[in-house]
Amino acid sequence: MRNQEESPVAPVVRAIDRTLEFLDLVGTCHKFMASTNRLVPLFRGRELPPDTREIIEQNLSRVRAACDRTESEKAVRARRGAIRRRSPEGRTGRGKAQVPPR
Repeated sequence: MRNQEESPVAPVVRAIDRTLEFLDLVGTCHKFMASTNRLVPLFRGRELPPDTREIIEQNLSRVRAACDRTESEKAVRARRGAIRRRSPEGRTGRGKAQVPPR
């Protein structure tokens, strides 16, 4: 097996990828909010059939689940970042970052 060295630009490319993913998520959230704010008022005062209400409720549950996953991932990343900041690794070359139990 050949020893492969990482390109010096690899960390920069990874940072750009993370930034693009972040912007994609922010854009998706913005688009959802804009669409919701535009469409929900159109339904005020309307009586929706039960099957239509059920479809809307199912989709709202899916949206809530996606938001919960996003918040959970954000919390995990925040904990990992706090652990890395407290870790002596990198400053002294000793120690390992400790991940709290879930």
